[in-house]
Amino acid sequence: MRWRELTLAVGLGASALVVGAPAPEPAHAVVASSAGEFTAVTPARILDTRKGIGAPQAPLAAAASIDVAVLGVGGVPTIGVDAVVLNVTAVKASEATFVTLWPTGGSMPVVSTLNPGGAMAVANMAVVPVGTDGKVSAYNERGSVHLLFDVVGFYSTASGPAGSRFHAVNPFRAVDTRNGTGGIAKRSLAPGASLRFDFRNRGPLPATGMTALVLNVTAVKPTADGYLTVFPGDVARPSTSSVNFPAGQVVPNLVTVRVPATGVVEFYNASGSTHLVVDVVGYYDNVRNGDSGRFATVPPKRSWDTRDENHPLGPGDVDAFEVAGFDGIPLGVGAVALTVTAVQPTAAGYFTVFPDDVCTVPNVSSLNFSAGQNVPNMVITRVSTAATECSLGLGRVDIYNPNGTTHLLIDVAGYFMA
Repeated sequence: MRWRELTLAVGLGASALVVGAPAPEPAHAVVASSAGEFTAVTPARILDTRKGIGAPQAPLAAAASIDVAVLGVGGVPTIGVDAVVLNVTAVKASEATFVTLWPTGGSMPVVSTLNPGGAMAVANMAVVPVGTDGKVSAYNERGSVHLLFDVVGFYSTASGPAGSRFHAVNPFRAVDTRNGTGGIAKRSLAPGASLRFDFRNRGPLPATGMTALVLNVTAVKPTADGYLTVFPGDVARPSTSSVNFPAGQVVPNLVTVRVPATGVVEFYNASGSTHLVVDVVGYYDNVRNGDSGRFATVPPKRSWDTRDENHPLGPGDVDAFEVAGFDGIPLGVGAVALTVTAVQPTAAGYFTVFPDDVCTVPNVSSLNFSAGQNVPNMVITRVSTAATECSLGLGRVDIYNPNGTTHLLIDVAGYFMA
């Protein structure tokens, strides 16, 4: 295993960046208010171009975009909303393409939210600021593709409804049906079966008070094409999806899910049999300590692209990436929301993303990929906030690549205050 530090933010506009320079304060500077507080909702489908929900009943054509209303639907209020949290799914892409989301009325950023490449559905979580007329925009680069939006929550403005604060944890594995992690049976989920799991008192999670969880949920070698639905254990299963997968692959997705007082979250498998792996990266509750745990969006931007310097991650590499101090992420933040993309890996593998002040690679995965794929996944992670024997500085995250060689992209979406 080799530890390296990359200290130059490359990508669009990188030559104009000064590493470590403070970023401008966001326009919505946080005061004593509801700004940046999170409210989880029961997952609801607000866009399905296959059925004409939220947009005309037609796939999104090449070089085309649509504007989708996100306020006043799916449990999201009509006012007081800064950003929405969506599970975005691309279905039946006619060729390899990418999909970009951004607030309606703004300029389309040069980032990607999804990289679909065929008939199989692929999904990724996205945090998108609300734009003009309460809408977000979606763009498709090539071919045609259907899009689905499932809303799972929202962040408030200063005048919005009071919500919850985020607490990042060092990532840990809570569930693994392959080996019984979590005290569960060592067996895969059968078609139509559910696993109900109580997250209270697991690792650093509290016994009471959690309002939502942020989980990286992975389907491992399913026997058929299908999907998982993750939802609170106190409601009927919604008509949404959280992870979409083809047979035989290992497919993750970041999931934010409301947690009832019982602590129980349900994982439903629609078809075939699949093993299930669940890694915890953080939780929300109503504990308020100054501004800690408030979320602030930033204009989406590509902060890192290892292709620009021809500096891919090799097998066994652990690279430290400085993410605080530029591209809208101030110094001194507690955690960040990023879209991390593996680009043309030479072998099947995974990334583990974790804070730079953690000295041992955690036994978790953040992004799984096959050889030759371009695969994104949203990552929410604590950044290094303490000086340790292994930390190269504050505001950094590490990315571990165990095998093969792959380029990676890091697109910033926002940050949580420390």
